[in-house]
Amino acid sequence: MPTTQATGSTAQRIRTAALEGFAQDGVKATSIRDVAAAAGVSPGLVQHYFPSKAALRAAVDEHVTEVARAALAVREVEGDIIEDLSERLTALVADHFDALRYVARGVAERDDAALKMFDTLTQLCRDQLAELQRAGMLRAGLDLEWAALHTVLINLGTVIMEPGVSRQLGRSFLAKRQVKRWKDATTALFVAGELRRDRA
Repeated sequence: MPTTQATGSTAQRIRTAALEGFAQDGVKATSIRDVAAAAGVSPGLVQHYFPSKAALRAAVDEHVTEVARAALAVREVEGDIIEDLSERLTALVADHFDALRYVARGVAERDDAALKMFDTLTQLCRDQLAELQRAGMLRAGLDLEWAALHTVLINLGTVIMEPGVSRQLGRSFLAKRQVKRWKDATTALFVAGELRRDRA
């Protein structure tokens, strides 16, 4: 289990250590002792702040949901809406990689709490797309349900498959330049597509 480098309050440090452990090893495989060791505190102190593993996990889930809402909630934008959305999605992946890996891992394992967070992510994307549709920025006939799912799947898929992605790139996906490449390529995929209709 990784050793967290989080700063802030003891409770936040413990929560960060739990998130990292849950994302890397899974909830079942991560014990209170593991979390305590990663946070640099005693198991007793973990249980002082979070009386049970269930309470600790609930705190992690609440944090991950808040992170998603902060990144994806519909808001007024002055300037380029596409660039704003692209920046927010990229920041969500780059700055909260473990949070998304935690959700992706849980969804793959059919975990109920992770599936609820997946629902939240998808609904936030659906709401954002509905706003773009009202602004006349979406093509006619777009399947909003699948458009929202594609947004979530590209983000979670990249996170959960990061070892393979980094292997293909020949360098860490999380390197600043590689994250920018991913942002530019993904934005182009959504905005312009890949195939030329005149040659199809």
